[in-house]
Amino acid sequence: MRAKYIIIFTIFLLVSQVVLAQEYEPVVKDVIAPKTKYFGIQDVRLLESPFLHAMNQNEQWMKELDLDRLLSNFRKNANLRPKAEPYDSWESMGIAGHTLGHLLTAMSQHYAATGDETFKTKIDYVVNELDSCQMNFVNGFIGGMPGGDKVFKEVKKGIIRSMGFDLNGIWVPWYNEHKTMMGLNDAYLLAGNETAKKVLINLSDYLADVIAPLNEEQMQTMLNCEYGGMNEAFAQVYALTGDEKYLDASYAFYHKRLQDKLAEGIDALQGLHSNTQIPKLIGSARQYELTGNQRDEKIARFSWETIVLHHSYANGGNSMGEYLSVPDKLSDRLGSNTCETCNTYNMLKLTGHLYEWTNDVQYLDYYERALYNHILASQHPETGNVCYFLSLGMGTHKGFGSRHNNFSCCMGSGFENHSKYGGTIYSYVPGKEMININLYIPSVLTWKEKSLKLRMTTDYPEHGKIVIKLEETSKQSLTINLRRPAWATGDVVVRINGSKQKVGNTPGSFISLHHRWKKNDVIELILPMPLYTVSMPDNADRRAVFYGPTILAGTFGTEKRKMGDIPVFVSEEKSLTNYIKKISDTPINFVTTLPGGPDNVKMLPFYKVADDNQTVYWDVYSPAEWQVVEEKRKAELERIAELDKMTTDYIVLGEMQPERDHNLKGENTRNGEGYLRKYRFAYENGWFAFDMKCGYDQPMELLLTYYGGDSRKYTFDVLIDDWVQPVSLTDATQGFVEHVVNIPLKVTKGKDKVRVMFRANDKTRVSNIYNCRLMKK
Repeated sequence: MRAKYIIIFTIFLLVSQVVLAQEYEPVVKDVIAPKTKYFGIQDVRLLESPFLHAMNQNEQWMKELDLDRLLSNFRKNANLRPKAEPYDSWESMGIAGHTLGHLLTAMSQHYAATGDETFKTKIDYVVNELDSCQMNFVNGFIGGMPGGDKVFKEVKKGIIRSMGFDLNGIWVPWYNEHKTMMGLNDAYLLAGNETAKKVLINLSDYLADVIAPLNEEQMQTMLNCEYGGMNEAFAQVYALTGDEKYLDASYAFYHKRLQDKLAEGIDALQGLHSNTQIPKLIGSARQYELTGNQRDEKIARFSWETIVLHHSYANGGNSMGEYLSVPDKLSDRLGSNTCETCNTYNMLKLTGHLYEWTNDVQYLDYYERALYNHILASQHPETGNVCYFLSLGMGTHKGFGSRHNNFSCCMGSGFENHSKYGGTIYSYVPGKEMININLYIPSVLTWKEKSLKLRMTTDYPEHGKIVIKLEETSKQSLTINLRRPAWATGDVVVRINGSKQKVGNTPGSFISLHHRWKKNDVIELILPMPLYTVSMPDNADRRAVFYGPTILAGTFGTEKRKMGDIPVFVSEEKSLTNYIKKISDTPINFVTTLPGGPDNVKMLPFYKVADDNQTVYWDVYSPAEWQVVEEKRKAELERIAELDKMTTDYIVLGEMQPERDHNLKGENTRNGEGYLRKYRFAYENGWFAFDMKCGYDQPMELLLTYYGGDSRKYTFDVLIDDWVQPVSLTDATQGFVEHVVNIPLKVTKGKDKVRVMFRANDKTRVSNIYNCRLMKK
């Protein structure tokens, strides 16, 4: 009898495990059959490598965070007493709460990747707290942004106001909710927390109810604000529940002004804030998988091709000051604010969708390039702190945020970036005995369904040898596909148990090994590691240097350098790689060797550079070209350096972060882009105003930049505090023009800062203003 009970209990356990395994999956299956499918993060364990180091640094940081401080504003909004004060910076602003959504995803990924129960405990604590907030709020709302429920109630009534990022005075509330929703989704799917699903559905009901009364015009007006990937979030809730009201809500977040053009194959991204758009495209990708709608597929695929092939730098990142510009015009868009990191985080998410649809190696080539040369390079290798922008400007340095007083969008996505590396290394082909090795990151894969355990060891990308050992196998025939990167143009060697294999594949494809594998079989792959350059699309002589998959950055120490004080390569043959040599094989180290040019400049893999001044792009000239360029450049640099000496404050108008830093406000004002630079204007009695540092008891002047050819003879008012000065910009010269507004001493005397306003009247507008300097006269 006892044996019978044991058998029954054992069967019950087995059935329970099956039910649980099915329970933590979407109930709506994708209608688009993937051509390859990533293994789950839980199936892969990282081995010693820069990626495991990055993940460990990230783990330590996540463990340091006080969850009660991140939950503080959620509890306050729910009329519950906070258990701790909120963190400062973004967590004390209108976007408060977004970090917790990112962190919930990151902790769920890390739990799946490691099995560390510490993170399961943290996930459960956060979800239980959010559940308490939601129950106390009654209507289903949860959120950390101040006044979020009030704003959503206004929106439901059709009251909609936005300057592009905000909604009714709150900074990106929809964007914020998207992070929370996806965090709850991942807590359910990756960490098995069923309460997370309940809280997610209740929140989704609340948010779907907000948009239900809106007509199309009202909805499209609201979609002009940044809303993250709300189409993705609602589509995912539809997948979890099967309730089509969530799919309808997902399609309500269809931004016609952008997505209609993308669906027609028109690049509508020029001049737009890049990371506002890419989450929409991820949403289209998820909708395509769930519905088979070809229009969604076209939007996702065309957008990827447009951004990667026409708007991206050599490292795989895109945008300057967070904005995209003219396609294939990047040479003059280099500075400290290139490549917003969460922008590339989103591009890799989009890339993952397209790769699974197609099994096309081009997506892996991009993924690898951006992973090594942006994502890994965005984390400080010693502190684990992360970058908002990854600077590609010549002679600039990476700007790492603080650990506990930052909480920017890129800090939030940074937690996710460094907790999910295992999720893209391997994939399998559904319905076939076939596995793809996508990325050469040391790791162990366990494929339980096939009784397969595979260990990959390598010090790639510093060297090209990869060793793959089958530690367990059921002796079945299996095809193992090894990616041959597009840059691997030399001889490739493949051996199975020491026996050399014939390799006929071309770069940018898979090398297929079909074999009846046995336990302890060993595959060796040796890739060539060429030194080569990638040029700017609009300047063949501005080039980045690669060694295999990684960019090499020139380093110049930590002392501040003068503007433009970066050497160039000058040679008759206009070569760059001829004057770079390897001086150390372990670790990889290169040095420049051009006498009279960049001689003895140390070059390292970009992801290893931390605090040094650096350059990723180098200029290459013939001697005759250099003489002309040098004279012009020196004159302009000297002029700007003199302006900088006299400048007390400087603002780039039209760019989000500088405007926020200067407390910009306005009405009837918009930003735009012209001639590769951002600007702001005002119309119909509109205005915009911002703070500028002052602090000198001497006459000052305001230097504003506009483009002469489009000034259109506008006259408008410039106000500095209470002082008013009419300004007419009438210069028709083609090119950028600087206009000086002389300021009486009484206006600035004794003040640390002043409020500068540009104001239009009812018959004209404020011209396109690109930037302003407040200067000592």
